[in-house]
Amino acid sequence: MIWTVYYQVDQVQAAGRYEAIWNGTNITGAGVFSGIYLYRITSGSGYTETKRMTLLK
Repeated sequence: MIWTVYYQVDQVQAAGRYEAIWNGTNITGAGVFSGIYLYRITSGSGYTETKRMTLLK
């Protein structure tokens, strides 16, 4: 199954290490299932990286 989960951090930040905490819900606020999820990081300068994470409940 493929699900679309939407979470956005829309802030200008100086270079450095940051974290975004996702509460395990989808765009409608419903909890998502345990599984493997892909996430994409995109910067304003065009840098994009896609990774995967495992969510276990």
